[in-house]
Amino acid sequence: MKALSRFKRGQAVFILTLVIPALIGAVALETDVALFYYNWIKLQKATDAAVLGGASYLPSNPNLAVATARNLAALNGIKPTEIVFTLVASNNMAMTMGVTRTLPHLFGGVLGLASGNVTAAATAAVAAAHSVRGLVPIGIQYGTSLVSYRLLTLKLASQDGSAGPGNWQPLVMVQPASSDAANSNYRENIEFGYPSTIRVGDSVAIKRGDVAGVTRQGINYRLGVAAQVDVAGTPTDYTLNDPRIIEVPIIDSRGSQHDSKMRVLGFAELWVLNIHNGDISGEFIDKVSTDNEPGYGAPRYGALSVVLMQ
Repeated sequence: MKALSRFKRGQAVFILTLVIPALIGAVALETDVALFYYNWIKLQKATDAAVLGGASYLPSNPNLAVATARNLAALNGIKPTEIVFTLVASNNMAMTMGVTRTLPHLFGGVLGLASGNVTAAATAAVAAAHSVRGLVPIGIQYGTSLVSYRLLTLKLASQDGSAGPGNWQPLVMVQPASSDAANSNYRENIEFGYPSTIRVGDSVAIKRGDVAGVTRQGINYRLGVAAQVDVAGTPTDYTLNDPRIIEVPIIDSRGSQHDSKMRVLGFAELWVLNIHNGDISGEFIDKVSTDNEPGYGAPRYGALSVVLMQ
């Protein structure tokens, strides 16, 4: 019996000798997997944020888009040497970043593992805006040339309500649409933008009366702010909150009655240069706004939003 007992103890020791390294290896591998997964989550979030921020400068300034994405990546803990590529699509409507981080196996050395790579990639694209917040109540008549980066002057429509391509009309920005101008602070909405959301398909009303003077005051306020803070910028190279950029609705008032409500067809971005006797000079640009949201079928008139592609 004693011999049998010693034999069984010997078997147990032998089995433990085989099992313990395997258990240690499993625990070590699990610990390293958890460490790698934690780093992947951090890398993926940082990469997502980088391309979302960078794409805000597409399509007009791809170089700034790339620089911004790389700076944001660094702010979120990604080293420059970990960025494998930052690419902008040939049409300047999307950008992709890929990153790789090499991590040592803290416990995997018992299995002969020295290090491993964690990779992440993200793509952000710009798309036409379907809904916006901060809209300026200057309605651009459908059919107006919206060619980007070309100087033009938008004429204030006549008081009889008739308008054609090249005209703009003052709007009452209230939802649901109302012709009651008292429901909307027209000048304030020019200076700071309408605070509620307007969507493609919503209706707006034409603001009646003499608006040339108050429009000039609102536009000059924006131009004055830009001058006071010495904001540098051009229609193709600007800060995202440049007050000279206004987001405006595209409307179609052809054949409408005097008090008819106008349907919003889409949204455009206008770089304002000056205003004279109610006529606004500037350039239409392509620009992303953080307050814009994309939507299926929204026409592209220049107002854009960013979409994270997975």
